Amino acid sequence: MAGIISGGNGDGGIQLGPAYPPLDIIDRGDVLIVRALVPGFPRKCLDISVDVQHLFLRGRRPMKQESGAYLSHERALGNFERTVALPVPVDADHTHAHLENGVLELTLPKLEPARPLRVEVH
Repeated sequence: MAGIISGGNGDGGIQLGPAYPPLDIIDRGDVLIVRALVPGFPRKCLDISVDVQHLFLRGRRPMKQESGAYLSHERALGNFERTVALPVPVDADHTHAHLENGVLELTLPKLEPARPLRVEVH
């Protein structure tokens, strides 16, 4: 599946890596399941868009001002944007999303392949 996923930092956010959030894509025959790890992002801070061939994930998390100086700072903070080129066309109108325990799960129904249409000659 190399080459179909890109990612990076969001507008004004901290670079979270080339593939954030990490995700899995599972083919279940008639649907694709996408699971993305988004711990600490509430529903209201996630923006998900889908077209026939792409999934767009965005997260916005306000950063808290901490008093004192960090001695270690390993947790990912800030914003992210990620675009995923889907391996098959999907029905964007019937996509469902569910967030539980920091895991965003999307169900993307596959589109039926177009069948040849016979055209009458008059």
